[in-house]
Amino acid sequence: MNLENIFILVVGAVIGFLTSVAKDLIIANKKDKEKKKQFKREKLEELFVILDKFNDSVMKPINQFSSLEEKAKLGMIIRFYFSDELQDSYKTLLSASTEVLKVKLENNNHLDMYYQRFMPEYQKLLSKITEESKKYL
Repeated sequence: MNLENIFILVVGAVIGFLTSVAKDLIIANKKDKEKKKQFKREKLEELFVILDKFNDSVMKPINQFSSLEEKAKLGMIIRFYFSDELQDSYKTLLSASTEVLKVKLENNNHLDMYYQRFMPEYQKLLSKITEESKKYL
């Protein structure tokens, strides 16, 4: 074996090693991105379910939202994972729900306020969640 053959063998081995490492990094990166997408999809699904419960509690005469933990979870998911995309709509929805609650506490018919003030904001937030979910398909 001459020096040229040894050099070609070493260069080939280095290229093979670097290619193998690059492939592993690309695969790991792809798996990481897919995990993040899956996590965001799960959080959006969870958001949708909690918002549905929240909507029911605002509409019903007696506040029957299942727990304070779910209310906190709703706010936490939006603030931690989707603050830029959903924060403003969420704040507006909370404001609308407060207005409906005031009418409820006065023992007045709150359904007019619910349909005029809360429902449009609820629909806007659901639309934004739907749009956000399209990013993670």
